Amino acid sequence: MIARTTPACMVLFILAFTPSAVMPQQAYRLRSDMAARAELSFTGWKAGNDRVSEFAVPFSVKYPVNENLQVYLMTAPALSRLVAGNSFSLSGLSDIKAGGHVLFLDEKLLFTFGLNLPAGKSRLTPDEWAVASVISRQTFSFKVPCYGQGFDAQAGLSSAFAAGDWMLGGGISYLRKGGFVPYSTSDIQYVPGDEVTFTLGVNRGGFYGDILYSLYFDDTWGGNPVFKSGSTLLLQLLSVIDRDPWDIVFFIRERMKMKSKTISGTGVLAYERLNRNGNQLDLQAAAWYTLRPGVKYTALLRLKLYSDNDFGYGGVTLFGPGAGVEAEIAPGLLFSGELAFGVGTYQTMGGRVSLSGFSGSAGLQTSF
Repeated sequence: MIARTTPACMVLFILAFTPSAVMPQQAYRLRSDMAARAELSFTGWKAGNDRVSEFAVPFSVKYPVNENLQVYLMTAPALSRLVAGNSFSLSGLSDIKAGGHVLFLDEKLLFTFGLNLPAGKSRLTPDEWAVASVISRQTFSFKVPCYGQGFDAQAGLSSAFAAGDWMLGGGISYLRKGGFVPYSTSDIQYVPGDEVTFTLGVNRGGFYGDILYSLYFDDTWGGNPVFKSGSTLLLQLLSVIDRDPWDIVFFIRERMKMKSKTISGTGVLAYERLNRNGNQLDLQAAAWYTLRPGVKYTALLRLKLYSDNDFGYGGVTLFGPGAGVEAEIAPGLLFSGELAFGVGTYQTMGGRVSLSGFSGSAGLQTSF
């Protein structure tokens, strides 16, 4: 579990700056071996008569330079397909993400750094844009929600200290966004606004909680300010229960998006101003059962309750179970597999439609 394997400062940082990685088995450990992981993943969804699917092959490498420094590299080739009357597809390599974590001052401060290297396809045709607009929706949790954007650079600093039985922490992160050309029919560059995230976190025993508040600078189109995304408030609670041979986790996340505004221009930007809003509530429960050393089973339950956007659609109610296994099949070689299902409803412009889908993955990780 996190509390046994990760320094306190690192736990609060993981909760603060990587909300998609708060589950214990996903936390980075600075004191670990070099590891490489490759995975085969498929995710498919049906909403009414429309279907969207993605096959991806995520690959990652992490290397602990020493006890206080770890670096990583990850990417994923993928093929995404949308069937909505006609059939559309988008394929290729995703951007390459590289970065690392540095602990210093007796593990009281944690510095993170990261780069998004533009290796994926960002200049899209209208048909490819149809696919990109769907796979980027958080409802579907695709492994590759975006193939390519610009060169980004991120840096963050966090700290934690003990106050009686409590561990308190805070941090700040800055993301410098690079520009890219989004349309195959135009040479005009779009530059998303930079992002600043402030974080406060608490921990006591097996309880973790944090608040993240993100601010966004103006997006520019051809050098002119055109759009300003509303700020985001993220609330997270995580409870860890350790009862050998069981490890049980309960997780709640509420994401609130403030109003965006169009500075100039119409069309897609005016649409996006109303499309981005809508609260998102995620609840998860997970249990890991250690059958014997090197073999572990997982059971999952997920619930998503997403509100409509300002157009009056986009709301989601989704529930689903999942199961997985993790086994050391040879010294230094770990196999993992997972299946997850989801059923619910999705609010479209024409009314409420059924929503169903599943995902499956199988991966190998080797340690050196």
